[in-house]
Amino acid sequence: VGEEELGRGSGAVVKRGTWQGTPVACKLWSAELFSDGDARGEWLMGRLTGGCASLVRTLAAWETPSLGMAVELLEGASAVG
Repeated sequence: VGEEELGRGSGAVVKRGTWQGTPVACKLWSAELFSDGDARGEWLMGRLTGGCASLVRTLAAWETPSLGMAVELLEGASAVG
């Protein structure tokens, strides 16, 4: 996980990173519950849908030191929520 911040929400920060030599967006949760959902539910959904071609792919997920996941980096894209 790098230092460049790509975005921030109510319970997580997204930073640029690299996974197996591929640029990725790393979502790092700072809380379990927040205004628009819960970290564990989103983390589990990312793990379950990682192979779906219609969604941004989740490439890796981890629980320590805190919940996080690496997803495809879509250059120039912005999150709408």
